[in-house]
Amino acid sequence: MYVKSGFLIKAQEVFDRLNVRNEVLWNSLIVGYGAHGHGEVGFHCFKRMQLEGFFSNSVTFIGALKTYSNMAVPSKGHEVHAMLEIQGLVQKDLLVGSTLMVTNPKLAGGSKL
Repeated sequence: MYVKSGFLIKAQEVFDRLNVRNEVLWNSLIVGYGAHGHGEVGFHCFKRMQLEGFFSNSVTFIGALKTYSNMAVPSKGHEVHAMLEIQGLVQKDLLVGSTLMVTNPKLAGGSKL
């Protein structure tokens, strides 16, 4: 609720106090930071999620791709794309594939669709 409303500091405070975290909570932070123009913090959460041993799912990757394409940060977007390829999600998940079709031109410096 805090993330959706743009209260990112409060959302982070609540998240940090939680003893038990899951992919849904991580995804909310990652997508929320990106949606509110704080993609660098979202990327930090994305990396921290992985370091803490949580599995990134298609929602995580889609949120990360959208964030980096809107920020025009090609290196991070390409890093996420490579992770998707390794996990085979490009071929397995239609939503991932369609997100890549929209974000790749942005990451390559093309026009925003």
